[in-house]
Amino acid sequence: MVSNFGTRGSPTFGMATQVQAVLRRFASRITAETSLEAALRRLGKTERDLEREGMTETLAMTIVRTLTIYLATPLQRLRCREELMALATRGVARAGTVARAGSRNAPAAPVYATTTAPIRLTIAGEDDLVRARRDARTLAADLGLDHSSSIKVATAVSELVRNILAYAGTGTVELGRAAGRRVGIRVVAEDQGPGIQHLEEILDGGYRSKTGMGLGLLGTRRIMDSFEIKSTPGKGTRVEIVKYRY
Repeated sequence: MVSNFGTRGSPTFGMATQVQAVLRRFASRITAETSLEAALRRLGKTERDLEREGMTETLAMTIVRTLTIYLATPLQRLRCREELMALATRGVARAGTVARAGSRNAPAAPVYATTTAPIRLTIAGEDDLVRARRDARTLAADLGLDHSSSIKVATAVSELVRNILAYAGTGTVELGRAAGRRVGIRVVAEDQGPGIQHLEEILDGGYRSKTGMGLGLLGTRRIMDSFEIKSTPGKGTRVEIVKYRY
């Protein structure tokens, strides 16, 4: 497989070839090539940037959105995202390590994990809140959650990210598929801030901080199917939530 929409007369191999190998499982060769090209253009990048920087989470999600009209079902969108995210999170061979397209001895395209690769986001500002909310809602929809449930997931993520920014300054949010047989989205928000005082009283509904943290945590627990929190004074807080499709 050759990708040649970069420098004319100088087809490249490596990351672009492997991305297209994934896309061709869901669309035609021409569609795979044009979708990758369109996604790179939307991000202001070229195929040379792809070869140099490798696959990124942002590019993977942009490609899936570009291919949406060709991916008829949520399951197809999920599988395509999973395989692209495998490239983003695990790394792949660079140019020169992939056999040239057309070679009779070229190895078959690699088989990637079929479980959703978690999306890990660094939280440090309001822009990260917007991104976390958007990505959570998108993943929830791709996992088959209905519109109302996807909105609830986005709302819960917003509350968790606001708490990170307000009380710890920085932290992380991880989005992925829930473990087990039931299909759902799992979100883990962590920080290394001062921890939460009066946590038991907050969860019992008997305490309200001046900043409203109690209401935010209780509201998040109310709209999720699973809610777990661990907070240690001086060491930080970890919140894990799950929302199932059914």
